[in-house]
This record gives sequence, C-alpha cells and structure tokens, in this order.
Amino acid sequence: MNAVTYMKESAQGKIRLVKISSCPVCGSEKHSKWKESKGWNLTKCNNCGFIFLNPRPNKNYFKNLYDPLSQYTYKVDGEEYINRESEFIKAYHRQLQDVERLVSKGRLLEIGSALGFLLEAARQRGWTPYGVELSQGGADYCRKKYGINVHCGEVQDAAFPSGYFNCVMIIHTLEHVYNPNVVVKECARVLKTGGLLVIEIPYIKDIDTTGDSDGLMELPMHLNFTVKTLKSLLDSNGFIILDIQEGEALRVNAKKALHEIVKDERVLLQHYELLNKFEEHLYVRGLYLDAIKCFHLLLNLFPAEVEVYNNLGSVLWTIGDKKTALENFIKAVSLDNACWEALMNLILSSRELKKELVKPFIEKYTRKYLDGKWAKKIVKMFSELPEEY
Repeated sequence: MNAVTYMKESAQGKIRLVKISSCPVCGSEKHSKWKESKGWNLTKCNNCGFIFLNPRPNKNYFKNLYDPLSQYTYKVDGEEYINRESEFIKAYHRQLQDVERLVSKGRLLEIGSALGFLLEAARQRGWTPYGVELSQGGADYCRKKYGINVHCGEVQDAAFPSGYFNCVMIIHTLEHVYNPNVVVKECARVLKTGGLLVIEIPYIKDIDTTGDSDGLMELPMHLNFTVKTLKSLLDSNGFIILDIQEGEALRVNAKKALHEIVKDERVLLQHYELLNKFEEHLYVRGLYLDAIKCFHLLLNLFPAEVEVYNNLGSVLWTIGDKKTALENFIKAVSLDNACWEALMNLILSSRELKKELVKPFIEKYTRKYLDGKWAKKIVKMFSELPEEY
C-alpha cells in the first residue's frame, strides 16, 4: 500500500497525514471521492466499495488516541462504561451462548478487548481467553482485574501460534483498525480449521448515494464497511460465511475454510468437523487403532491439514510407534512452521529421539518470531534438552 506523508493543521493541532494509493481491503488503485464529512475526505473503492479516509492520520495518532484509560470513561445511557461491568458481562454471556452453538469451547481471542468484560464472561463460561488491546490502560486493567492474558498492541505483532484459537471475536473494532485486510488475514492464521470468526461493525447500507450517513461515522476513527466489502474481505482470506445479521450494526459469523478446497463447499467442512469429533471420541475411549483409521480418512480427504498430521502423530506416539509419530510431527511443521502444538510435540519427542532432527524447525520458527514470547518459550524448552542421548 504505497503512501505519501505530510502534515495538516486541525482543531487538535498538527496531525501527520498519510495519503494512500490503494484500497486497504482489496488493494485496488481505482477509487474516487465519495463525500466530505466533518472536514475529512472520504474515498470509495471502485472495486469493492470500501469507504475510507484518504488522506488519514498515521498510526501514532490512533495509538495516542486509544492509549489512555480515560477512553473508557465515556458514558453509556448516562453512566460511565467502566462502571457498568456487571451489566456488560451479563450481556456478553448471552452473546457467547450464540457463539457456543457454532463452535466448541477452547481458546478464545478478542481483538480490541477494552477493559476485558467479554473476556471475563468467556472465562466464567469455561473458555481460555486472550485479548489484544491497543490501549495500555485497558490491557493493564484486564490483566490486574481478571488475570487474563492481554497483548498491548496489534494482533499481527502478538505472534500467536498458527491454529491456536477456537474462536476470534472482533466487536466494534474492525472499523478502527489501520489495515483490516492484515487483521483478517492474521485471524485466519491463528484460528483452527473450522474455527469461528465473529465480527460486529457499524456499516453503511447504501453507497450508491452519499446519503445521511454521518451518524454512523466517528471521524477520523472509523473506516466504513458495507455488506459487500465485508463479504469480499472474508472470502479473500479463506472464510466461509455462516450468516449475516443486518440491524443497527452488521454482525457476521464465519468459519475458517479448509486448505485447497472451494470455499463455499460447506458440506466438506461439516464432514471434516464430524470426523474430527468422531476421532476424538475414539481416542478418549482408548480405541487408538480406530482413531488412526479415522485420521487416515481425514488425510485422504484433506491432505494438507496441519492439525490432522499433528494429532495423528500424538496417537501414534501413545501406542509406541515413535518413528512414524515423528514423521507426522515433521510433516505438520513443514506445512506450517508456526503450528505451536506440533513444535511442542517435536521438542517433547526429541527427548527420546535425535535432537538434531528438531533443531532446523526451531531455528526457522524463532527467526520468524524473534522477540515473541512464544519463540522464547520454544527456545527455553529446546535449550533444556540434553545434548546426548
């Protein structure tokens, strides 16, 4: 996304503005002025219909805007947001009930977690919650009040492992992010196959005319979506849209599609999920050979699925076929070097097998995420292995 930077005087003083040449969603360089609102120029992409400020403030402007905890002292129905904890947590319980109809409980990530009310509701319901929040005050509040792991910054800098989360939620945050395509692409990476992405945003219902849409816009904070834009964004990043709910806000539930299949073939995804659940049932009952047969069926249908190779390796290790187990762990990390669980299994298996087999995969991962906490954990585990066997 090519950009030109310059300064502009505003009511808030000097703001460093960035003029971009391509759409932040689809990358098209064909866009035109849509309207002017509150002193800001709104541009519409001629390809996907995305509406965005151009020029717009640089990233530091938004970081400084959202950083203070005072951002969460705004009033909702006359009372400060920070003082309505119990009310919001109760509402999030209801929302999570809907989520749990679509995906099994496990790890949940909220992008734009604010003070952590949704994350706390998820924790109470048996999820393992994680947050990403740009405001240092919000991130600190959630850590201290609820003891929940929150990364302060942007999701693409958190370096979460691939396939780590069962669910990612972005509630009234995507309209604020600087590059929505980067965020949704990262969601696809960190979600398990078949994992659920929940997005809720304000939206513009009709872009054919400029209309009276100022009420939907908080400028310069908001980027502006339409149904078409969001569909395009999700489809291009490998998601199957389950449903779209249009009301005062736009809510979309989507699942991460399988590798190397046509994205709209939902039946295949349903088969994958059913086989996975059946395999887990067999494994829990100790029917390991039947579970292995189920895994091989999955691999015949979906030969590039990282999680299948890793889980098959775990079962093979359990029954003592350590050589074939290691081959499956290596296949998993060869397909996706950021598959955290496969890397962990490689390290654990190397306590009994050759350490040198594991070393190249560890080095590749840590080069990619040099300063990430996950890389540091991997390096520590690997360094504790004995040099000789």
